[in-house]
Amino acid sequence: MSLQPMPLPPTALEPSGINDIMVALERIEPGQLVVYHRGRLAVDRIDDERLEPEERGHRREIALIATRAHEMATEDRPRIHLTQFRMDHGNFAYVATGAAGCDRRLYN
Repeated sequence: MSLQPMPLPPTALEPSGINDIMVALERIEPGQLVVYHRGRLAVDRIDDERLEPEERGHRREIALIATRAHEMATEDRPRIHLTQFRMDHGNFAYVATGAAGCDRRLYN
């Protein structure tokens, strides 16, 4: 059986840049979707010294975002749920969804 791509809901936020993504994750509301990465996260976050410095810096940012999303999803009272949408072969959208019952004011 072949997995078919699943479109992202049109209401999903897609901030760009590490600062905007981190702010969107911290301010996420219950039920809100934030795309925090597109591609292949397990590969894209690996720091490889053979890469150009700019690409290495970008990969470090990806790793920071992914680590923060994981921390938020695994807290005692998770603020987000992490899911993936298959966009096409080998390409995924990594999405954080604000957890129901989460009051972000408690965490600021």
